[in-house]
Amino acid sequence: MWLSDLILLTQNEFTLAKFLSESDKPLAISEIYRPLWQSSYYLGRNDRTEPSGVWDRTRIRSALKRLLGVRLVSVADAPWLDKMWDKFVSDFDQPLEQTSIRDSFRYFLSSKQKNRLKTVSVVKCSVVGSRGVGRRGRPRIYQDNAERQRAYRQRKALRNSVSNK
Repeated sequence: MWLSDLILLTQNEFTLAKFLSESDKPLAISEIYRPLWQSSYYLGRNDRTEPSGVWDRTRIRSALKRLLGVRLVSVADAPWLDKMWDKFVSDFDQPLEQTSIRDSFRYFLSSKQKNRLKTVSVVKCSVVGSRGVGRRGRPRIYQDNAERQRAYRQRKALRNSVSNK
């Protein structure tokens, strides 16, 4: 096995993939939601050892997007999808219109994907490239407080010079 073949999944993504692999038929998001919500917990950002969160459709959608991105999950009855796979995966967790059919798609693991699932590595932290990684909040204009104060003094001096004339 090559290093490029290595797939890193979070514990939540692995839980979802394992659930889909145990099913004998393709499942829609609504069919995935209820059993996951009742039987397993979602590993949240603040959970260190034991997961304490609950699954919801948004979390299922984001985990499915990652599984679709590494081609560990397939979509049933969508032969047209091979031509526009990248666009489908990139738009997967965007807000849905009322007429969207994405929730009615059925997801499954083929026998080849089930074999690949046995070789994935599960990590506790979020995987690089998944959502939620990086700095949150508004971008900073100034690098540090001294630069911010310097800019304030320059603006103040400019205001005073304009008002004195």
